Amino acid sequence: MNRNVGLSVLQALQEAGWCQLLLNAKKLLKTCLGSNYFGDNGPHVGRFREILETRPYMRVFQAQVRMFFESGDYKSSAQTIIEILRLGPRDNMRQRSHLGPILCRLERYSDALYLARPWMEDFIVDRKVYMPPFRDGTVFKAPERRLFSPEVEKNLGNSPCSMTYTAARAAFKLWGDCEESRQSLRIASKGNPHVIVKVLGKIKRPNDVWNWANEHPDAKGATFKKCGKPYCTQKERRAAEFQQCSSCHLVSYCGQACQKDDWKRHKPDTSSRFTISHSETLNNIFFRFTGKSTLHISLVVYRLVHAPVIVFSTEDVRVKAGFDSQPESICVHSLGPTFIL
Repeated sequence: MNRNVGLSVLQALQEAGWCQLLLNAKKLLKTCLGSNYFGDNGPHVGRFREILETRPYMRVFQAQVRMFFESGDYKSSAQTIIEILRLGPRDNMRQRSHLGPILCRLERYSDALYLARPWMEDFIVDRKVYMPPFRDGTVFKAPERRLFSPEVEKNLGNSPCSMTYTAARAAFKLWGDCEESRQSLRIASKGNPHVIVKVLGKIKRPNDVWNWANEHPDAKGATFKKCGKPYCTQKERRAAEFQQCSSCHLVSYCGQACQKDDWKRHKPDTSSRFTISHSETLNNIFFRFTGKSTLHISLVVYRLVHAPVIVFSTEDVRVKAGFDSQPESICVHSLGPTFIL
């Protein structure tokens, strides 16, 4: 749905008694599943993802999160995510990753840090003895001030950047430029340097965060790119110094001379193209990809509503519009160098 249309629909529903609609939905669920259905001590809270009857209700909540956020009502957006995670923790609706940045927008830095740190460690814990945070970390307490060991820090690079950058910013806002905030920034910038490039580029971020990140050598160093020409040893001295290849936007060069010398080798990598079209009548999405490439290209397929299957081969790729689910990544190389509907 178009964002402006969605916001106007939300506003109209609010004026017509949106809260009453949700209350009516709650009444229907209570009729089906019992009077204590939404109570903390009831048998269903924490298990909503397992119960088919709750899905339409939870999808309304999911839509509310986005609409509240895009209309600037960050408080309601955060409260809705917290309620989603109370009813169905383990986040099958993928809302947890949005909560940390929204809490930072609300200047709830203590809550943001308390949420983020356990999920940074989620990728390295022993699953045999691991217990996830209660309600996914949304029963907020004062965050513990501690450092990760050097061994643990090395393994945190695969943690979700929504959590690592949340932890870095929240720790900085709470405690200033300290060992805890520096370590979180170091983990975040090494795990995903693309975000820190935007911070250092002063793209819609506060000056105090830029000044702090700019003075941090590990964060800055993670963003510096090497020249894309093989055997050239030049490396950036400031973020985004080198110019990107205008065809692929993935490789950077220290100067025009290196780019010209490397063009014969690099040109095949830039010949890959894919186009997307959508047929409203057939309710299909079509993908077209041609060319050979040594680059790793991922195609994100947004699975819409109603379809039972994805059908694809090296000659035919057809995504039936339909899956009531999150986006799915498909590596183009698994489909061969050329595939056409």
